[in-house]
Amino acid sequence: MDATRPAKKRCLPRSVGGWIVQADLATQAGPFELWAKALSVIDRIHGLVNNAGIRTEISIDASASDWTAAWQREFQINLFAAADLCMTTRQGPAASIPRWR
Repeated sequence: MDATRPAKKRCLPRSVGGWIVQADLATQAGPFELWAKALSVIDRIHGLVNNAGIRTEISIDASASDWTAAWQREFQINLFAAADLCMTTRQGPAASIPRWR
């Protein structure tokens, strides 16, 4: 695998027989792209580790636009992307995870 290949297109086989897929969860399309990439590599997914998260340092004295942008990005990654991934696993003909426990 070419190490200079862009990270967003990388899908590397792991020595234990698994796969690593990446997408930008800071975008609204990111979780859906991640799931589509995963299903393009393997047709059945048995579990999801939803472990993305960030913590933003923003001053209370920051401008309103900076404050809003920081919190929108944080909620997109920490909350909305996680919820979208959970929802996506249950939809369509490629619904892979049959039930949550």
